[in-house]
Amino acid sequence: MDQCICKAVDAAISPLVSLVTEHLTYLLKAEDNLDELKKVAAELAARRKDVDERIQSGCRTTGGTATIEVSKWLQGADRIVARAEALHRRYGERARCLGGCSVDFWSGYAIGKTAAKMIPDARREFDRGVFQQVVIVLAGRHDKSEIDNPAAAGREYRYLDQAIQFINDDAVKMVGIWGMGGVGKTHLLKSINNSFARQTCFDVVIFVTASRECSVARIQSEIVNTLDLPAINNVQDQARIISDFLREKNFLLLLDDLWERLDLGAVGVPMPSAAGEQHKRKVVLTTRYLKVCGQMGVSRRNSIKVECLDGDDAWLLFRETVGEDTIGSSPAVEAVARKVAIKLGGLPLALITIGRAMYDKEDPAEWRHAIDLLQDARHDEVDPDAAKEESLFHTLKFSYDRLRNDALRDCLLCCSLWPEDFCIPKNDLILCLLGLGVIDGFDDMQSAYNIGYDLIASLRSACLLNDDDFGFGVRVHDVIRDMALWIACDCGERKKKWFVKAGLGLTEAPPQGTGIVWGETDRVSLMHNRIKAFHGSPGSSSPAALTTLMLQGNRLSKISLVASPSLAALAYLDLSHNKLNGFPENICRLTTLRYLNLSFNLIPELPAELKLLTSLEYLILRESNVRIIPAGVIRELEALQMLDLHGFRSGAVKYSPWLFEELEALNNLKALEISVKDVNQLNRLDELRRTRIRSLNIFHLEQTTLPLLATPLGSSRIQNSLFDLEIAGSTTLEEIVFDDARSYRNPCFHNLEKLSFDAMHRLNIVLDRLVAREVFPRLCTLDFRYCNSLKDVSWILYLPCLRILVMRSCRSVTQLISSTQNDDGKGEVVAAPTFPSLKRISLINLPALECVCDPAYTFPCLEQFVVIMCGRLTKLPFRADTIPKNLKFIRGDETWWERIEWEDDVCRTSLKLSTSTFLPLGSSEKGIARYVLIH
Repeated sequence: MDQCICKAVDAAISPLVSLVTEHLTYLLKAEDNLDELKKVAAELAARRKDVDERIQSGCRTTGGTATIEVSKWLQGADRIVARAEALHRRYGERARCLGGCSVDFWSGYAIGKTAAKMIPDARREFDRGVFQQVVIVLAGRHDKSEIDNPAAAGREYRYLDQAIQFINDDAVKMVGIWGMGGVGKTHLLKSINNSFARQTCFDVVIFVTASRECSVARIQSEIVNTLDLPAINNVQDQARIISDFLREKNFLLLLDDLWERLDLGAVGVPMPSAAGEQHKRKVVLTTRYLKVCGQMGVSRRNSIKVECLDGDDAWLLFRETVGEDTIGSSPAVEAVARKVAIKLGGLPLALITIGRAMYDKEDPAEWRHAIDLLQDARHDEVDPDAAKEESLFHTLKFSYDRLRNDALRDCLLCCSLWPEDFCIPKNDLILCLLGLGVIDGFDDMQSAYNIGYDLIASLRSACLLNDDDFGFGVRVHDVIRDMALWIACDCGERKKKWFVKAGLGLTEAPPQGTGIVWGETDRVSLMHNRIKAFHGSPGSSSPAALTTLMLQGNRLSKISLVASPSLAALAYLDLSHNKLNGFPENICRLTTLRYLNLSFNLIPELPAELKLLTSLEYLILRESNVRIIPAGVIRELEALQMLDLHGFRSGAVKYSPWLFEELEALNNLKALEISVKDVNQLNRLDELRRTRIRSLNIFHLEQTTLPLLATPLGSSRIQNSLFDLEIAGSTTLEEIVFDDARSYRNPCFHNLEKLSFDAMHRLNIVLDRLVAREVFPRLCTLDFRYCNSLKDVSWILYLPCLRILVMRSCRSVTQLISSTQNDDGKGEVVAAPTFPSLKRISLINLPALECVCDPAYTFPCLEQFVVIMCGRLTKLPFRADTIPKNLKFIRGDETWWERIEWEDDVCRTSLKLSTSTFLPLGSSEKGIARYVLIH
């Protein structure tokens, strides 16, 4: 019996002992296993090198390529060697972190186990590396060679992987690579060439540079030279020769630097193949213009936009270009060099061009001088010996020169008037273009804004502007901005023609001689500084030159512009967002003014002398607290095209009976932006039969119901012209009636893009979802603030263009989107509900909010989700399988995040706290953190 028990115990314990011994060996022999793995990996690497040398020799002598078997073996050997090196490096870093004492048993065990299991794999791969034949010769293949090209780095690996994935996808015919000049498109295309030159999936890989002077004959010549085909002077015959050769081939055509559509058929290139066809024919092109991708037939989903390098990759490229000897010559040099690299904004061409120029600069003073030159947009002077045609700005200027008209070129130059890396609101930019006369010849203001949006879109397509996250603003790359300033100053020949010192923190305007040169300077931008006073006192003998003066966003309480011959041409003056306590009367003597912006100041009264500005076309007085407009002033401004009186919420403001009469007398007025205090003033808008209202603020309504169709808002004239509508400041209004039950008629605000409700304490909007789509077909921004009776906003589900939703301090909202009924009220959830355009949701101080919406709803475009002071909200509006693919971050209170109830563990692990995104102490959002999606 005892013997049986012993045998049973032995049978049970022996496997356990063996298992423990095996795993203990992984820990105790970790170093031995690593040493053995290192030895075997070195032998494998040596054999891999031998095989590679045989391949290179065979390719040179026969023009062949590696066999599929050998190629796969090379890839497997590379993976094992790389893993072995990484494992050895990880073990070394572990030991250093522990001061040489390996007490981290779990880490040691894991490394030892991995090494032990890799040793037989490495030996097996070594034994497989014996081949009788390593190269195969493809009949009819003329050329498939690598191009000298530095190794890919940083994010280019991602672009390269994406391009290779597209090329290997049988469903993809053409791939477009686009981005601003100098961003690395050619380098990427060469990397693609080299990647496929080493593979056998294509018989022929052809690299052709199209460039600006592209023609069918030129492309044919490059293809013929590459493939060693007979050259014929006749384009049609040459196309036939190329086509006959490529028709039965698997080929990859790489077209670099394409500036316009190229007819591949006329060149002789067979049409790219689709899935299921016998031969594999692909085309990859690079261009600075997104529209060229479209003209060539590239699908948007198969286009790759190449962005500038991030900070680390940019510094690495700049450091390598300058050279370690120079960068390391002193800590002072490295410190300034980092500033130079930052100033170049990650643009590879700029980093390389300036880096080469600084190759021999070891004196910190030379580097500081370079910084000064870059700050003044004098990049080409960093290396004055460089050939003009190879200089940075001349290379980038080709994109500017190729713009289709002067309006696009002027639009880009205007963007340089704003500070570096500034998000320029599109509407502000368009207003500037209107004031400067870049946009003219339009019939109505909406048409003018459409022209402006088209200009911006064209510059974005040319990679000269970038959209902000939500599409309401644009940014211009620092180097492109500097190039634009250089162009505006006659390519550096007249350095004082434009004087731009925007966003530099200046406390006073630069003095005469060091700044504005009266008689020479045309445009001045000192916007977004801290200047308290500005005195323009040019000499009487200075010729008229200054046309534009931009002083917005300062702290001006005084401004003096003495009328003189030097200011006889001043047409554009922006003094908005300052601290002026009255209308600067000397402005009324500047009779050439076409544009005057005094928004966001304290100007209680307009002077009677304002009527002297008979050339004035744009008068912008938004939120300026104007209470008195003298009789007869508006009537005299006969050239006026836009008048902005929006935002006068003071209880003392009253529109005189003759104001609307004077507005109607203005034959050129195309847009009025105005605030009305109550229903009586609202009804007076009926008096404006010709005037088109673009922006309307309605406040202090005292009735309980607002039937829109019974007010001037029921007029199709106002509905068609209105862009921005705000209803605010009512303690009695409970309902807004959008339809007329008797006539079954709904209003339609065709051009309304922004709708706001503020301090509407008793208002609860109930709107049928389908009716909402008809009423607000283009609404982009919806903002609710202090609407304490609002229960939900389910009707927003069907707003097709809604991009931003803001809910702040609405204390009764329990669920944003109710799923209790569908469109016909039968209590069913809408099929496949989605928010097609929504990019940002901001939920702030909603104490009753418990749910955003059913998690079945989807947000395909959502990028930002902000939740602050919503204590009862414990669930996110999506599951793991519905997390928006474009989601950049969730921002919220840390305590709120800890209370989240997760649908599943996958959803929890898909999001993590990004500690690098904590806002600094002292921020207005102290205690708020971001949570980012982990792909």
